[in-house]
Amino acid sequence: MKRVEPLHPTIDLARLAEISERASAVIDRVRESMLAPEARKTPPRFTAAQLADLCGVDKNKIAYTAKKGKLPPGTKHGQRLEWTLVEARQWVREFRADFLRDPELAGAAVLTVANLKGGVGKTTTTMCLAQRLSLLGHNVLLIDLDPQASLTHLNGILPPEVSDDATVLNLCAGKIDSLLSCVQETYWDGINLIPANNALFNIEFLMPARQRNEDGFEFWRVLENGLDECINKFDVILIDTPPSISYSTLMAISAAQGLILPCPPASLDVASLQQFFSLTTEVLTGLYRSTNTNKVFSFINILINKPERETIATAVRQWITASYAGMILPVEIPKTSIAGTASSVHGTAYDLDASVNQKTLARAITAYDQLGNYVEQQVMAIWSADAESLERVS
Repeated sequence: MKRVEPLHPTIDLARLAEISERASAVIDRVRESMLAPEARKTPPRFTAAQLADLCGVDKNKIAYTAKKGKLPPGTKHGQRLEWTLVEARQWVREFRADFLRDPELAGAAVLTVANLKGGVGKTTTTMCLAQRLSLLGHNVLLIDLDPQASLTHLNGILPPEVSDDATVLNLCAGKIDSLLSCVQETYWDGINLIPANNALFNIEFLMPARQRNEDGFEFWRVLENGLDECINKFDVILIDTPPSISYSTLMAISAAQGLILPCPPASLDVASLQQFFSLTTEVLTGLYRSTNTNKVFSFINILINKPERETIATAVRQWITASYAGMILPVEIPKTSIAGTASSVHGTAYDLDASVNQKTLARAITAYDQLGNYVEQQVMAIWSADAESLERVS
């Protein structure tokens, strides 16, 4: 054996605690320098052209309607009028009333974003989809089930600031029956959040213990049951999951009517997606069969995320098409520098301003707009199915 400089164990738990505290302090300083001190994050403002695009009308219609005084007239900034996010959503909900949920006929559509592998864009997809749906006039509830709490970060909240009571932990422990009390507002009008923190790791111990000790306990239905009071409060519920087939992920999948599975066109990611389907199917089949029930999804979307413009990506995309025909979304999220720029300010493409490359930003936002528009159609179809079922019962 060739002898080299010995490497002895020196990093103990006390040292890890020091590193953790130092990293936390650095993140605090970064956030203080990048994010607004009160709201932490600032939502965008909208020009007349942007407002017209959201409302689906001509720009002249915006000017005409603004003069009538029924809707917020906007505020002069330099030579142009601008509307806040809150004001813009009032306009959108007025002009897109036919696209909105009728609470008398349908409850929220519950969608889960999942994948076995990390780094495939689950959290960014969840947040961007929520932002786009809110810009289309819908009220969205985000649920962060990942102990890493990246979705919570994207909403300008650091996990150490989140109490355990604000997460799904008490629901999983059986201390509460409803998640409605955990819902909190975010910096973005139309988006509410049930945040996460590191304590969510405990779910992986709580669920098997309750399953073992409580007669008739069905851990996979805990989240679904906990959302009962939220269903009529929101139009869409989006759940972000940890990168694993965990108890949390299984609960989120069981609660969902639709699944969105981001997958970059790379061989390892495609293999991971196959494992996700295989493991999830095997586990859920056993769980539902044990109670003589079944689980049926309204849709499953495969989102090709961050495709590379290389021959290998084209080949891998063909594998995905061959495997998941009929499930692949007609939109792909491009790989751009925008993702890195946005993440550096704890945000997404929708949070960025004119200081970034406008052509690249437009490319990213266009893709997420198309994703949101497509998913909106699926959500509306779920609402229609709810309304049909209600009419059949009555």
